[in-house]
Amino acid sequence: GNYRPPQIFHDLIRVFASANLRENPPVNLPTAGIDYSGRSPPAVLLGDFGPSDVNVSALVGGDPDGADSVYGTLDTLTVVFTVDTDMAQRAPGDPYTQAEVDTLLTFSGLIGDAYNGTWLDRRRFMVTVTDSTG
Repeated sequence: GNYRPPQIFHDLIRVFASANLRENPPVNLPTAGIDYSGRSPPAVLLGDFGPSDVNVSALVGGDPDGADSVYGTLDTLTVVFTVDTDMAQRAPGDPYTQAEVDTLLTFSGLIGDAYNGTWLDRRRFMVTVTDSTG
């Protein structure tokens, strides 16, 4: 049907006047859910539904051309995630520029002067180093 998950800072909730809701211990008359304007004011959904389950489970280095045994240009770093992701609303194989990779991931050290990336599937994102100097 029309199911849609609730959205933080978007969805509203109101109290029905017929609910006869009061504070505890009761001091005032039951709420009619009405404010000074004569309307029932909504409350906005706040908070979150907990942290994401998306975590990195592995970082796998690769040398697709097999040219040497040292890190260098055209080597790859494949990030493996713990769960399937939504691929940041991108499609497998959709190319990421270096700037786009930098909005998705951060590395503790410099991985090169130039690189790009692409999703291989819902759990694996591959970074290709195009200039390993730096």
